[in-house]
Amino acid sequence: MGFGNVGLELVPYIAEAGGTNLTVVEHGARPIDEADPAFGDAILEIYREQFDVDILTQTYEQRIEPTVDGGVRLYTEENGSIDAEKLFLFTGRRPNFDKLGLKNTALTPTAGWIDATIQASDDSRSFVVGDANNREPILHVAKEQGNIAADNILRHAAGDDLQPYENVHHHVIFSGLGVYPFARVGHSEQSAAEAGIEYVAVERKASEYDVFTTKTSHTAS
Repeated sequence: MGFGNVGLELVPYIAEAGGTNLTVVEHGARPIDEADPAFGDAILEIYREQFDVDILTQTYEQRIEPTVDGGVRLYTEENGSIDAEKLFLFTGRRPNFDKLGLKNTALTPTAGWIDATIQASDDSRSFVVGDANNREPILHVAKEQGNIAADNILRHAAGDDLQPYENVHHHVIFSGLGVYPFARVGHSEQSAAEAGIEYVAVERKASEYDVFTTKTSHTAS
């Protein structure tokens, strides 16, 4: 269950482990919602053909139950029931609040509880970085937020205006065992259109470049 970032990275490893027969449940017509449709369609083809994964698209789970042989049965709305030995859940990540002791503070981690300056809305003296602020749960982003938080703590103490954390949106998914990664910097064509940005779209396949042709066709003499 789940074919987002985590599923895309882990599914090929499971499929390659001892000839595992793997069925994936995907809610949408394709994975990688943030990308142009061609990327998701290409990933579907690669996973089905090269990793022999059965991917059920536009399929929703209803319930699960144990089977008499110690396995699991997953019921879906569109494809009936699926019996398997194991069920892997790649249905997303949640902020880690363990050991933060929030119950002893005025902080309530609800939607939007940390603003763009990494300051908590419930307590102006609190700044939260990392996955706990539920903004971008990525390690290097947490490090950048830490630098901004440190600067803003000093600004807050001095009574100066706080500076927002503004990073260039970048995203990498190590799909296809890292052989077929998806990388994005800035807007996609869809997100640019939704943001009302005037843009020019240019498309080029990597296989059209000589360097890729050379790597795939070169033989030692």
